[in-house]
Amino acid sequence: KLVKSGNTTSCNVMVEDSPFQCDPMHKSIFVGESAEFEVMVKDAASKVLWSVNGKSDDSRYEPLAASGFTRKFKVNNATLEDAGPIICVVEGRETKPASCNFNVYEHLVVTKPPQNWSGKEKEECTITIETNKEASVAWYSNRKALSPDDSKYTYASQGCIHTLSFKCDKDDDGANIEATFGAELDEYVSASCNL
Repeated sequence: KLVKSGNTTSCNVMVEDSPFQCDPMHKSIFVGESAEFEVMVKDAASKVLWSVNGKSDDSRYEPLAASGFTRKFKVNNATLEDAGPIICVVEGRETKPASCNFNVYEHLVVTKPPQNWSGKEKEECTITIETNKEASVAWYSNRKALSPDDSKYTYASQGCIHTLSFKCDKDDDGANIEATFGAELDEYVSASCNL
């Protein structure tokens, strides 16, 4: 109602209760693995329809047998294209979906390992390693972590390419240089070379 003119307007508000007792749980897996999702409905006779990142007609998608108020759904042999929202709706109640996030990751792989290096004292040594996706990296010399504060070493990471550069001294003779990479789901891989 407008105070001065007295003009009014109105609308109807309808509150529609969700047909679900809860949303499915978020899942994160690697390519090729399977994941199972579960929801609880409020009506034991409800039929639930599922979609994976907007798709519902893939032979890898498997609605599992209903049990009481529980509805389950399985994605077999997941691909990167499956990553996205998992949405479930009760048939006839499509305006009240339940959803969760589905994350599918590639395994971390060293695609270009480092090469052994030989040279003379005070020469510049550059070690390059490439991975199939972006990852954090920690460098080691003879299993001792190299500090980013040590001015002897220069570190660089551009996308999937990681380099370590330094001027060699006699203490580096026979050294084993290792890089350990970390990615999603606490996955780690290492690669090494010798000087």
